[in-house]
Amino acid sequence: MYMYYEEIDAYAIIDNDILIGVVYIENCKNIEKNTVLISYFIGNKFQRRGYAIQALERIEQLLIENSQIQKVGFEINPKNIPSIKTATRFGAKFCKSGEQLDYYEKVII
Repeated sequence: MYMYYEEIDAYAIIDNDILIGVVYIENCKNIEKNTVLISYFIGNKFQRRGYAIQALERIEQLLIENSQIQKVGFEINPKNIPSIKTATRFGAKFCKSGEQLDYYEKVII
């Protein structure tokens, strides 16, 4: 499936002046209005320390305060268990399986 992205915002995750990872927020024409896709990456040395959850919670807060976004979605490879655990700990629920990626979603308002 080809996704057409209107806009992608990137947010650095920084701790003590060290780049830990990044979170991307993607406005995609192929998904429901008022929904964005979120993806995240945490450097190997910094994984399993809660940085991704903290970043997702901050992004959620920003979306609630500054936009009309009602849902956040995650497209995750079903073999990527750490990302699935992060998304579900954040509150996202499994919605459907795709050809290569599963889709998880969280209602934020």
